[in-house]
Amino acid sequence: MFYLVGLGLCGEQDLTLKSVEALKKCSEIFLENYTSLAPELNIKKLEKIVGKTVKKIGRENVEVGELITLAKTKKIGLIVIGDPLVATTHAELILECKEKNVDFEVFHNSSILTAVCETGLQAYKFGKTLSIPFHEADSFLKTLSDNQKIGAHTLCLLDLDLEKNEFLSVKQALNKLKGTKKAVVISLAGCKNQVIKFGDVNKLKGLVFKPPCSIIVPGKLHFKEEEFLEGFNV
Repeated sequence: MFYLVGLGLCGEQDLTLKSVEALKKCSEIFLENYTSLAPELNIKKLEKIVGKTVKKIGRENVEVGELITLAKTKKIGLIVIGDPLVATTHAELILECKEKNVDFEVFHNSSILTAVCETGLQAYKFGKTLSIPFHEADSFLKTLSDNQKIGAHTLCLLDLDLEKNEFLSVKQALNKLKGTKKAVVISLAGCKNQVIKFGDVNKLKGLVFKPPCSIIVPGKLHFKEEEFLEGFNV
């Protein structure tokens, strides 16, 4: 049996009651440690909640099929920060379960894709999400352009490397968003120290934000969205 569990955005207290019940049944529990960061996660407290040791694993362990092989004979839990099926890596695990006839259950949780609505921007008005990388590639700008053509908002996810503890800064990301004049920055989404700022890109570049961060380039704004954003002006 394979349990794919969303941790939520911030820490162990975001786990759903259903997912905690499932994790307590597991022989082994793993925490995926490469797609995102949960700023308030305390592993010892997490282990106390689920009553088991929680082992951190990287991409190489998740993508080689090791977990699904274990799940053929044991109850295996994989905890993923955010919602577990937002990243395509984890959707592949479900396909693998189906191919190998391994029973599975998915426990959904909060995601940056929904947390962005706290900015006041309406969920149905978002276009394609893009990722801004460390390296110099700028192919993501086409996605931004396509969204802008239809007046859609663009959620930008910033690159990170948890093994090296490196995060693309908001300033670096805004420098890559050529031609963008105004933006929304979300720092520590869903956490008690969450910060949302909106305004001129040059002003935002001068601020310091704690990771993880996301940027939204607004599309055509409804007057209610404008009213909401005014409360976050820099």
